[in-house]
Amino acid sequence: MTEEVQQTLSSHEGTRRSHKVPGLGVEIAPFRIPFHRRLETFAILQWTLTFLIGGFGLTFFSLYLLFTSYYWVSFLAYTWIIIDRWTPSQGGRRFSWSRRWKIWEHMRNFFPVELHKTADLDPNQNYIIAFHPHGILAVGAFIHFGTEATGFSKLFPGIKPSLLILRGWFFFPFLRDYVMIAGLCDSSKNSVDYLLSKNGVGNAACLVIGGARETLDMEPGKHRVLLNRRKGFIKKAMEHG
Repeated sequence: MTEEVQQTLSSHEGTRRSHKVPGLGVEIAPFRIPFHRRLETFAILQWTLTFLIGGFGLTFFSLYLLFTSYYWVSFLAYTWIIIDRWTPSQGGRRFSWSRRWKIWEHMRNFFPVELHKTADLDPNQNYIIAFHPHGILAVGAFIHFGTEATGFSKLFPGIKPSLLILRGWFFFPFLRDYVMIAGLCDSSKNSVDYLLSKNGVGNAACLVIGGARETLDMEPGKHRVLLNRRKGFIKKAMEHG
C-alpha cells in the first residue's frame, strides 16, 4: 500500500467520528473535517448529480430556453446532436487535458481507488477490457478508464481506454459532450467494431459487462457477475482476434 493511500485512509478514520441522533438512527457528520476531505466529497457529489439529474435536468433546461430569448442556444444544441450523432460510436471525442483534471484525483482519494498492473499490453494490438462490478454509478470504471487519476496511461503506455456507456446518454444536450471529452463512447456493437478495427491500434474498449441490471444485485460481501445474455463481448473478442 502506498504512503499516499495510507495517509488517505488515516484521515478517513479521523473523519468517521460522527454523532448519532437518538431515536432516529441518523448519523451527523462531524463539523471538523479536513479541507481535502471536503474536496473529495464534492468530487463525488458532482459526479453523482451529473448522472442522476444532469441528463434530464439539462434537457428540461434546454426546453425552457426555447420559450425565452435564448431559444437559439437550445436550437444549436439539438442541431449539434443531429450533426454529431455518429461520433459516440466512432471513437468519441476525447481530450487528454480533461482526463487529468484535479477533481478526478479527489474523487479517487474519496474511497481510495488504486489500479494494479498484472500484465503488459502491446500498444500494437486492440483490446476488450471487461470490468466488474458495475456498482451504482460505475464510479470505479470511470476513475480507471475515464480519467488518469490512477495512472492508466503510465501503466499501459500507448493504450487508449474508451469506457463504453449506454447510447442514450449521448442524446442529452450539453451532457453528451461533457462525457465524451473523457473518452466515453456508446456501447453498441458498431462502436465496439469501430474501436477494434477502424480506429488504428492501441485501443481498449472497456465494458462493464453486468450492465445497469447488475446494480440491482449488489450486496456487501457478495460478488455476482451477470453473464446470461451478456456474452456479446466474448463474441466480439473472438471476431476481432
